Amino acid sequence: MHVSASQITTFLDCPRKWFFDKIVGLERKTNESAELGSAVHELLEKYIRGELEEMPDTQAGRVAKQGLHRIDLKRELAVELSLEDLPIKDSPCEVKGFIDVLDYTNGEIIDHKTTKSRRWTKTPSELAVNTQMIIYAKAYLDNNPNVNKVTLTHLYYGTKDEFSEKVSIEVSRAHVINQWNYLKKIINEMMQASSLPNAGACTASHETCDKYGGCPFRTQCTHAKDYKPQQRKKNKLMPKQE
Repeated sequence: MHVSASQITTFLDCPRKWFFDKIVGLERKTNESAELGSAVHELLEKYIRGELEEMPDTQAGRVAKQGLHRIDLKRELAVELSLEDLPIKDSPCEVKGFIDVLDYTNGEIIDHKTTKSRRWTKTPSELAVNTQMIIYAKAYLDNNPNVNKVTLTHLYYGTKDEFSEKVSIEVSRAHVINQWNYLKKIINEMMQASSLPNAGACTASHETCDKYGGCPFRTQCTHAKDYKPQQRKKNKLMPKQE
């Protein structure tokens, strides 16, 4: 079994919400914002790979076009790099994910982010402790032992307000390891929680119920004990095999 940055983030928000999603297997409804974000990511991937010379005149194309001037195609760039190719050496279980862009020339990890407004962009200090970016940084540093620092970057593309913005911060190997040690503890907690008999036995963080527009499992949460793991053997988080 495996974890991902999004799973860890959900668990940190509310362990029970994660249990409903990952262990019980309840479906989440997709929304227009997520679909647009996926379309923008796909176009940017094709553009960086050289499969697309210019953006199409679509909503996704117009959004992506805003930030193209921030991407230097002359650098050595890896696109949609799987963590299977950059495995984290000391994770309790496998961590999966894809790095949008890895700039080997400058030692920079770049993640594309679509957002409606500038108000949702992160500050450099927030980026330095962002779960997803710390995981990517750890994977990069584990597989490049002679590198002692890495730049973490979010490239923002406005979907409602027309803008693009780059937020970056350089962090040291020591900083990444310190943040990763905290995430390792969270992963171990997730592995323990995956063995619980039902969602009601998993801690609920009710103060986050309204976060991100409201929890999709709010109705189920009122009778959480009725929701048990599906395909227990498949869903249970297992230690990584060496």
